[in-house]
Amino acid sequence: MKSWQSYLLTVALYLSISFVLSLVLHREFKWWIDIAVPTGAFIGSYLVIRRQHRHKYKH
Repeated sequence: MKSWQSYLLTVALYLSISFVLSLVLHREFKWWIDIAVPTGAFIGSYLVIRRQHRHKYKH
């Protein structure tokens, strides 16, 4: 039960850091947003898929 909470915390931390960095670096490095957004989406979708996978084995 604690593992998904730590995953969620990690994702939230990553997204907040990437958001702050994108705000800071947006003027010089606009490509950062093109990297951070898909990476965050990939991590989020991976967590959702993993959660559904675990539910399949529970039932």
